[in-house]
Amino acid sequence: MQTALDARRADAYGGWAVWSRPPLFVAAAFPPDVRRAIRSLSGGDERDGRRGTSAELARLLDADLAVATRLDDFTRAEEERERETRTADRRSGGTATYTRVTPDLALSATLVYEVVDARSRRVVCEGEVERRVDTRLRTGVYAGRVSDLDLDRSEPRLFDEEYLDDEERDLEVRLRVALAERLADRVYRCVEREVP
Repeated sequence: MQTALDARRADAYGGWAVWSRPPLFVAAAFPPDVRRAIRSLSGGDERDGRRGTSAELARLLDADLAVATRLDDFTRAEEERERETRTADRRSGGTATYTRVTPDLALSATLVYEVVDARSRRVVCEGEVERRVDTRLRTGVYAGRVSDLDLDRSEPRLFDEEYLDDEERDLEVRLRVALAERLADRVYRCVEREVP
């Protein structure tokens, strides 16, 4: 029995790695094959919505089942934990104060999924998976030019937007992987029950 994965979702929620360990007697379609099949889709059966598109995708890949997912909820929550006023020397002389802020950042998401039979378009199983990840950040607030401050080695990155964006992107990746792992576990348990 082969299961076709919607590559748009597989890549978005953790990539191939979590899907590459199917249970015995189950094979997952290779992502490049799925992407090619998606490009050739005619849009599925409009009367049957996602279910029709999933069934058509499975047929194109000679698969018995297809998995369709939808992001149902996404939440980004930031809560300030600490605020500390600090003093630094100015390069031009004198001192200045800046604020070091420590927020907790949490991301959570819910995915709704369906496993669809290619021939009958019957929903074999459906459900939702939820995951939450969090991290503690450190940021800096200064009214003037940060380059005027003589900061310790690690302090300049508090003001570096690119660094802070990277930290948030890393958290997003952790969320996608956590969702993918939970989704793969649920889907493969469902698919195992369909193996004759």
